[in-house]
Amino acid sequence: LLCYGVTKMWNHYRGRHWHTALENGLAPIGAGLILAGVFAIFRVAGAGILSWVVAGVAAAILAWHPKLNPLILLAGGAVAFATWHGMVPSG
Repeated sequence: LLCYGVTKMWNHYRGRHWHTALENGLAPIGAGLILAGVFAIFRVAGAGILSWVVAGVAAAILAWHPKLNPLILLAGGAVAFATWHGMVPSG
């Protein structure tokens, strides 16, 4: 209910100068929190270089094509890991 109320109020004030300034100011904070979460998960999981490369490539692809379905990238990452670890039979 709290999220619903905040969303209604947020959309009510859309387009006002303070609303735009707040959105622009909170965007880098949100991006930083997401990046910190990724670092924490990778550290706990003991991620190797392949994990960092796949995550970097996925981030770059999403930066260039933001409307791309993330499930395509998820499937690509799964194929990369399966191939790297020899789970996919060749031939």
